[in-house]
Amino acid sequence: MTTTESSDELYIATAEIKNHFSGSLKNSDRNYKWFLLKDYSAKYLDSDNISLKLLTSYNCITSALLDSLKPTLFTEKWQEDVYNNIFIHGIHHEAFMILVRKFAESIESYQQQKLLSLLKRFLCEKSLTHMILHQCQRSGIWDPEYAMLSKTWNDLIMFLTSLPERIANKTKGQMHKIFCAECYVPLLMSSVIKVLTSIHVKITQNHNCTLEFLGKLIGKLCVHGHSELVVRRLFMELVIHCENDYVWRKLVQNLITKMPFCSLEFFITQLLFTIPWYGYLDWILGEEGMKNEKLKCILTTKLLFIRHFKKEIILQNIIGYFAIVDSRRPIFWTIFSSLVMNWADESALRHQNFEQQKYLASALIICSGWLKEIKEISNAKALLDKVLHGTMIRIGNSEQNIRNLAMIVGNLVVLSVDSNGPQLSFEEIMDKETFENFKKLLIIPSKPGKDSTFMEEVNCFKEIESKTDKKKDQAVGKSTIESSNKISEIESDDDLEPYDTSNDISQELTKHPFYLNDCLLGLIEQENQEWFEQCLRHAENLIESNADKVHEVAVEMAKVMLHLEDKYTFPDFVTMRHRILVSLTVHCPVLVADYLTSQFYEDNYNIRQRLDILQVIGDSSQQLSQPKSSVKKIEPRNLHSAEKVPASAEKIWRTIIDQRVVAKTRHITKTKKNLSPERLENRFASVAGYFFFPLMSKYDKTTKMLKLFGEDSYVLGQLVYTLGAVMHAATNIPICEKMGHALLEFLTDVRNHQDVFVREACIFAIAAVYMSVPGYLLFSNEMTFCILESKEWLQSIIDNDSETNCQIKATYALSLILHIIENEMPLVSDLLSTAKNM
Repeated sequence: MTTTESSDELYIATAEIKNHFSGSLKNSDRNYKWFLLKDYSAKYLDSDNISLKLLTSYNCITSALLDSLKPTLFTEKWQEDVYNNIFIHGIHHEAFMILVRKFAESIESYQQQKLLSLLKRFLCEKSLTHMILHQCQRSGIWDPEYAMLSKTWNDLIMFLTSLPERIANKTKGQMHKIFCAECYVPLLMSSVIKVLTSIHVKITQNHNCTLEFLGKLIGKLCVHGHSELVVRRLFMELVIHCENDYVWRKLVQNLITKMPFCSLEFFITQLLFTIPWYGYLDWILGEEGMKNEKLKCILTTKLLFIRHFKKEIILQNIIGYFAIVDSRRPIFWTIFSSLVMNWADESALRHQNFEQQKYLASALIICSGWLKEIKEISNAKALLDKVLHGTMIRIGNSEQNIRNLAMIVGNLVVLSVDSNGPQLSFEEIMDKETFENFKKLLIIPSKPGKDSTFMEEVNCFKEIESKTDKKKDQAVGKSTIESSNKISEIESDDDLEPYDTSNDISQELTKHPFYLNDCLLGLIEQENQEWFEQCLRHAENLIESNADKVHEVAVEMAKVMLHLEDKYTFPDFVTMRHRILVSLTVHCPVLVADYLTSQFYEDNYNIRQRLDILQVIGDSSQQLSQPKSSVKKIEPRNLHSAEKVPASAEKIWRTIIDQRVVAKTRHITKTKKNLSPERLENRFASVAGYFFFPLMSKYDKTTKMLKLFGEDSYVLGQLVYTLGAVMHAATNIPICEKMGHALLEFLTDVRNHQDVFVREACIFAIAAVYMSVPGYLLFSNEMTFCILESKEWLQSIIDNDSETNCQIKATYALSLILHIIENEMPLVSDLLSTAKNM
């Protein structure tokens, strides 16, 4: 087959798979697309040769596969395996980057959980190691595709180093522990060690490899603050490999030199803190500390004179590294000379705190300890005068700590340089403990033995994921055995007749949504009847269980439910839809109420939808005005759990014992407890305006689809009833006076409607105002006129209305206001009676 024919075949296969998974093609055989995907994987992804066309094809297919992710995508287990293999055993670096990018765009849903599952498998299996190894096998600057390769490396390194933070930010910390930095970084370093082992084998076989990618990756991890985890995991393995293998030493040295300068200091500093013996540093750095100017600057300048640390191990490693080999001793003498010059510099003393002085003194004493090992003290004797000068200027200092430090350095350094010559003698060194600690620095550290604490730490990070999985499997197996044993001890079902389970539906086949976004998507698509029904039935529970996240989709879901049609004629469709809308409004009152009230007067709604809006507004306002129920939903009992049997039995016995104690206890006197009513927040008080005022804003505007004062008078009556219900829900809240005043003014334009239903609604609304607004506010300056006017209208209904029901309801409403006037406003009652007599 020619290259052109192969490219055409790849293009056709890619387009066909993309069209099937994107939904543009619907084949009668549901398994057809999965067979296409399986053939594509076997034909193109098993080969190590990756062309630019295959890369483009793979990106196109993986994007289509991730876009098609939804709970109903897989009907059989083998289909999910085929899907997973495309990412786990495909083009690894492209698969990893597209998974991370898609995860960044995802929201809490089945798709997000599936992406996390794929990323977890990618990390736990060999895919991560293969991905890193593939980058090390590619050529570097001489590669014709170097520019594209550099961009790929930058993106890949960015995703690898920031994966824990990305997942934590997206999931708000609710993630598997493998994505935590404490587990992820050692796991990544385990893959790096495996890659280095493979590179070591390839180098011995005369294959070309590059360490550019590994150097950038390790450096970026150190910059991100993971230098301790990186060094601890890497160093313990490198020491083992470098002890007797010089190829490994050269490999590690080249790896360090490939690190960017901005990250090299982080790595080297942590390495010096972690290494217990300077000899290990000699294995790892070799001669690079002298040849590489960047590394040399960090070791001889930054870490000695610019920065300072509390632990002396970093000084012992740096000085020991340069003093142990003859070729590096000139740098040792340069370091010692610079330390002495700094010690004798009086101006430097004025700008250094005590910790910096102590760090400088420790370095001088450690260098002095190496003088006996080097046995070339001629250079040291030439610097002795400057040491004494630095000691004298500190002895005259007013601080006791500085004076003690000067005496200790003068005593120990002079003794080391010229043990047979005249020694400095001080009357008394104040801090004996500090002197002994500094004296220990003269001893050159020896190589740690295999029984030391350091060597016990070698395996602390090894196989983290395998140990975790083994413990988990053992725990699950143990709990399964114990539970089965307990169940068998409790009862035996050998004598029981088996139930007929031939008509039972498998629980695994009955899928239902676990996330709000999946539920919303199922309600929008309506392709699968069973899935649509499950989404409809579980929507309310999902809203209740995700009360802190429902605001993200509340308005969109309300819009979907408002326009939702009973496509499959479910018997309780109307009830479920109404309960979902009410639940949305209760949990997001501002967002949903604002949306519903704004849509009531729009043109693109029918009468049924407008009535649904009014009913939802009324019911949700009543629910918000009531305190939250303290009754919890009863969870179904798990009859297969053996651990609950003794717990429930113990609870029953505890209840029996408590009852017996109460029955046999004699009380001489009993005091009545004055229980004050529990104070609860009125959830409706702060949001009542969103339910009320927008419904009255456009009632007088006639549109083509809504004529409230014409043929749609029934909607007008329901509108007034809803306003009365909202008014009643707002009883005694701070805004109730303004609401009552606005409603009474609104009713002046509506109450004389010729439709009986509208007049009855107006009577109900007026009664709601009387009952909701406190009596002393009903006759305030703003409301007095409206109250008296409404009272006169009720009296006219009683006297003149032709409908008996209206007269009866008006009589009841009028009695309410008269009762309020007589009981709470006696002065107003006297004025009204006087006016009536006149």
